[in-house]
Amino acid sequence: MPNKNEHGENFLELGFDWYILEHWSSVTNESKPQQHIRLGIEYARLGHQGRRRFIRSAHAHFFSPPVVLPPHIFAVPSDLLMPHERRINTHYTPIWIRTDYNPGTDVIHHSLLTSIPSNNILKYLEEGTILNNSERYSFLASQPLESILAFVPLLVEFNSDLYVQPDEQVPWESEELQVQFMDREEDGDSEEQKKHKLMVHQRSFFVADEEAMRTGYVLWVHLDQFGTVVQKNRVQPLLFGALGAPDLKLSLGELGVGYEDGRLNAVRDQWGNLRPRLVRQPSNAQILDNLLALKTEQRFIA
Repeated sequence: MPNKNEHGENFLELGFDWYILEHWSSVTNESKPQQHIRLGIEYARLGHQGRRRFIRSAHAHFFSPPVVLPPHIFAVPSDLLMPHERRINTHYTPIWIRTDYNPGTDVIHHSLLTSIPSNNILKYLEEGTILNNSERYSFLASQPLESILAFVPLLVEFNSDLYVQPDEQVPWESEELQVQFMDREEDGDSEEQKKHKLMVHQRSFFVADEEAMRTGYVLWVHLDQFGTVVQKNRVQPLLFGALGAPDLKLSLGELGVGYEDGRLNAVRDQWGNLRPRLVRQPSNAQILDNLLALKTEQRFIA
């Protein structure tokens, strides 16, 4: 059986565990959380090809545990992921993480959560997938969004029967494996199609940050296979029931391809159903152009 850590959870069942096992340093100036975050981002940056051998090791260890493990395994922390985080990483469900814990935000955060429609589509967004712990996550407010990958590496991972096979059986270049990723660009692809391919097999997540507490719009983040942010939008929780599927997908046309931090407002169509409507926020350049135009008009009037 896989090794148990002090929480009774299976250590080495995740590809990220094997990356930690190989790269954790006991001789470093970094704190334990700092090294954890750095390795989480590094693991994401490997992409599907670089992560393959680690995910394969986890798969093989779970079903056929090796007899011998590296002796330094006892110097590697097995508690970097809390029990609920480890369970999240074994089966994907929509992730909601709270990063703002300022005074007075508990009530606001509860209001955001309770405004999510209760329906079959969102039965997957359960209490266990809501990361809400000030001691654990408040520091993420000052960190890059990619830092969440140290807690939920599953967001960038890929897994399939072909993917975990040995290279000699299923080489990386194998066409039957490559078509599973669905992110290969082709001649004639539009920018929208290229962007869609980057996001199509990746999981998005929601962030209840300071702006979410202030405006009621949570941040909706889309990543590529390397953990790079492809697109961000703001969305009202009450709109979640209109986003389409358990993984909360939405068409790129409705997302506003190529536009970051556009807001998705909830509006009702002619049948009374909630639908998203993108409200684009003016860029700094647009604001400057508008100010210059206003000044020119004022001089002309004078």
